Amino acid sequence: MKIDLSEDALHIKLEGKERVWAAKKSVTLTAESITNVEWMTGTVNRSRLRGLRAPGTSMPTLFYAGSFYRKSGWEFWYLRVRRSGFLVITTNLKRYHVVRLSVDEKVGTKVREWFEDLMHERKSRGK
Repeated sequence: MKIDLSEDALHIKLEGKERVWAAKKSVTLTAESITNVEWMTGTVNRSRLRGLRAPGTSMPTLFYAGSFYRKSGWEFWYLRVRRSGFLVITTNLKRYHVVRLSVDEKVGTKVREWFEDLMHERKSRGK
């Protein structure tokens, strides 16, 4: 997975088997639509990962990939169950209002810092 950050968007580009499992090539979130970014330490709490998968794939002891519908709405997941650390991106979109990604801490920190810079710019323009 490759995450590209620009001034106006976050682009998630899936590669190889990731595309097959998630049934998707990429997900793009505009900067304006992102409301929060959190880097979570530890492994994924599988008991909280319930929802209708459409389209996507899951092997509950290994990974969850694709679009999932939960009571709160549509989410996109690419989560490796045993991997430590994942990113949670919240948006104001109907699809996808939450994006959950297994990434290493360096990437998670980079995305979090990008979001904090955006929030600082939004506040500066609002004054």
